[in-house]
Amino acid sequence: MPNMGIKTVNSPGKPRTSLADALFSATQPRVPAYLFGQPDRSFFATELIGLAGGGSGAVQRELARLADSGLVAVTRQGNRKHYQANPASPIFVELCGIATKTVGLAEPLRWHGYRSDNRYRVFQVLPHALGLPAPVWRVLAKAHEVRNLAEYEGHFNADSQLLRNLIVAAEAVRVAVAALPPL
Repeated sequence: MPNMGIKTVNSPGKPRTSLADALFSATQPRVPAYLFGQPDRSFFATELIGLAGGGSGAVQRELARLADSGLVAVTRQGNRKHYQANPASPIFVELCGIATKTVGLAEPLRWHGYRSDNRYRVFQVLPHALGLPAPVWRVLAKAHEVRNLAEYEGHFNADSQLLRNLIVAAEAVRVAVAALPPL
């Protein structure tokens, strides 16, 4: 098929970046965490450089890999590029879940020394331990249930409203955990 002036993202002969390579680069694992931890928000590259605490070149390469794989959408506003998690990505919901678990809930709890054999109990104690309302733990419990159904029974039935509620709930937990005094 002739090239009718259509500009392609990848140059001919250059293989497309795989999802695994885009996700698990050694240089900037925090960049995807910020993008998928706040999927409704777009970031300037300079913002992500500051947040990730990495070098400019490393973050730029990470953003290029993520964009090239289709995991991140890039839009221009004037002469600046905005980067945002791509909801059309086939693993968008999973990446948001990973970001929520690592940045939003699990890591801060681990940092403060909390471990539980019963994960559901973690959700139930949130109203008491962190002063959060019961609807927060109910959203987390529902998302955990959906995740378990997907992993153990192959039934994935999550909707965008659950994802939005999960992000809000995880942010409430993150803020509450960040306010905890050091051990």
